[in-house]
Amino acid sequence: LQNDYYKNMPKMQKLSGPAMSEVEWKANQGEEASIGESSYDEKLIMIAPPILLQTRVSQETCSSTTSVVSLELQKSLLLSSLCEGLDCGDLRANEVYYCRGKPDLNEFYDLNATSFDGKQVFADFLYIVDNEIIVRAGKTLLSRDFIDGSTTSSSVLAVLQSPETGQIHVLEVRSDFSDVEIQTEVFLQHYHYLDSDQRREAVFHFSVLTFCIFLVFVFNVVLFFDSSHQDEEARKHTVFEIVYDLLQVVTLGVYGIVWIAHVLNSESTAESIVRGVVSVQFASSELDLQQKMLSFFQNVEKLKSELTNEDELSVVGFALFVTMLLRMLYSTGVHPRMGLLTGTFLYALDDLWHFSLLFIFVFYMFAMAASWSFGSFRNDFKDLSSAMATQLNILLGTMPKNYDTGTQKNEMIVYVTLTLIVIYFLMFNFLLAIVVEGYMKVRKEVMDNEVEREILQDFFLTLKHKFLARLRGWPRTSDLLLVLKSKLATKNVTAQHLRVHGIDFQKAKSIIEGYSKMPELQPKSESNDFYGTAMDVMRMVKQNGAASPGPRQGRASSPTYGQSSQDLRISSAPQAAQYAPQNGNSSHATNGSKL
Repeated sequence: LQNDYYKNMPKMQKLSGPAMSEVEWKANQGEEASIGESSYDEKLIMIAPPILLQTRVSQETCSSTTSVVSLELQKSLLLSSLCEGLDCGDLRANEVYYCRGKPDLNEFYDLNATSFDGKQVFADFLYIVDNEIIVRAGKTLLSRDFIDGSTTSSSVLAVLQSPETGQIHVLEVRSDFSDVEIQTEVFLQHYHYLDSDQRREAVFHFSVLTFCIFLVFVFNVVLFFDSSHQDEEARKHTVFEIVYDLLQVVTLGVYGIVWIAHVLNSESTAESIVRGVVSVQFASSELDLQQKMLSFFQNVEKLKSELTNEDELSVVGFALFVTMLLRMLYSTGVHPRMGLLTGTFLYALDDLWHFSLLFIFVFYMFAMAASWSFGSFRNDFKDLSSAMATQLNILLGTMPKNYDTGTQKNEMIVYVTLTLIVIYFLMFNFLLAIVVEGYMKVRKEVMDNEVEREILQDFFLTLKHKFLARLRGWPRTSDLLLVLKSKLATKNVTAQHLRVHGIDFQKAKSIIEGYSKMPELQPKSESNDFYGTAMDVMRMVKQNGAASPGPRQGRASSPTYGQSSQDLRISSAPQAAQYAPQNGNSSHATNGSKL
């Protein structure tokens, strides 16, 4: 102790420095010394001193028989060399080496264990590491002794605030000594509190999102009750969409209530936490260190509880956004080109399922073999989960450290090579082939679709024909489709046919005139003025004219349509030839050109 005192005495001398503060010096020079808001330009402020804490275990005699024999032999050799002719009572009574035992809650470093975050910890101020000697309760302690062989983990805990961004931060640097290598991690959590304007803005955006999803649900319900023209399979899809949207609206509504309540109370909660942390009397001489730490940890645990709640809300919110994303992707199947993703997935679903089973089996077996072979001397393969994480990094291009050195470098090189060949080169190419095959099937359907065109053209045509239907009083789409279905066998649908089915004659003529202006219904040549498939016409009518696309270039056999205000011909492509007009005239025409 005397040696330590003389060694550290120079450090305990009064530090040299100016005889007056900077503010006093400026005042003596006649300058104004003021402290204003501009003096506080830090983005982060610390609202409590940083704390150093640790967990400990007791030292116990090793239980392994081999270890005990070896340690006893080492002890006898040590005693024979050091204690010859001496008593060495303490050395004879103590063990040379101790193994780690159960958690130790006995007093240490003049500190008692305190409960924090579900563990019993020993806590002190971080500034003790700035001093080699600490005097506490009349005892002289060395700061280097705070962490010793019984320490299993240590942490530095700090609580900070960002006044400009409205956040409270919990910074924790954790070091784990229980493993072969010291593992150090940094955790930074944020509690975001909103002022009144920010809360109103957040609630507004969330309400708009919920309302939009509710409108989609209402639209699907209306569509279901107006879907008498749909077949059974289409109605099943509509029912699925209604149920999916209903669950989404209900879940989003419940989540919104909880989230809005959390947002509205965030500022008052943050104020309560900050007051609690700042009010801890760390400088008080009337409170002992144990009481200060207990009060501080209670407020930090309250903050961490709020952070946990916020994290859980974030996880649920992320899950809801994923469900909305899936719903959006599912809806893209309405349009042939936009539905490439969903169509490819549906075509490849069966192959993807079996590929997933095979991939999981192969990946698991490779990881198990690696953990079995290298886990005893490599920390990145110490258990199955670590081996899987390392194996995934290999597939992403990150090789294990020093994999080509050591006693088992040959086995490691073989493992890495087989992993890359089997999983990366072979299985990933199998996956690519499955996806490409599904894509080509969908692409072929799109190319064979006679009424497919670019999505923006379809969108504007839909709006245009919706407007014409309202303006000219056309019947509902479902009623018009029922008429077309009943006339599939007749190769012609005229205004008279529509009139027989209860549609006003003038409106029937207007319908035929409206659809005859579609680019797809124009004849390819003067002599080839009539062809068309029933499904094409029905598809166009079903979309109220958003039907789409003209024949692609190079399709010599694509169906075409003539023009007439009174005669709408519907023909199956294989039978179109027998109904083709002779010498440019048609017996079905009433006013020259034909539709």
